[in-house]
Amino acid sequence: MKIDKVLIEDFAEISEMFADLQNEHAKNEPDIFKKNNPESDTRERFTSDLENENLIYLKAIIDDTIVGYISTRIVRQQKHFFYNDFNLGRIEQIYTLPSFRGQGIAKKLILEIELLLKKNGIYEIELFVWSFNKSAVNLYSSLDFTSRMARYSKKITN
Repeated sequence: MKIDKVLIEDFAEISEMFADLQNEHAKNEPDIFKKNNPESDTRERFTSDLENENLIYLKAIIDDTIVGYISTRIVRQQKHFFYNDFNLGRIEQIYTLPSFRGQGIAKKLILEIELLLKKNGIYEIELFVWSFNKSAVNLYSSLDFTSRMARYSKKITN
């Protein structure tokens, strides 16, 4: 497996993966997530993301096929009345094709992101995960991610 930067030429494959990721969330949290709208992931937005110096997109390739990707945002929080100055990487999306899951691809993508962040003087990484995504929760735990906050919700009924 090879890990490399995502290029604009990868738009079609990454866009399909993004659509599957979106639909997975819509299936499990339909009150929050819409099913994928093909217009939501345009080439222009994709190009803009790739040109953003605070976004890192990597892809995993096996036999010339993109089998997964990760996007990570560099967050630079400036000191104000509530926070200290800090920088961190926030994993925004991570996806592996279903037929390649369980092979360590997501783990390798995360470890590569960690190396890139360290090279940029960033020593903390965070992500958000939905509770329905048990395999992702297990992966993050195995990589020494710990929960620092919990977000709860409640449906209010009549």
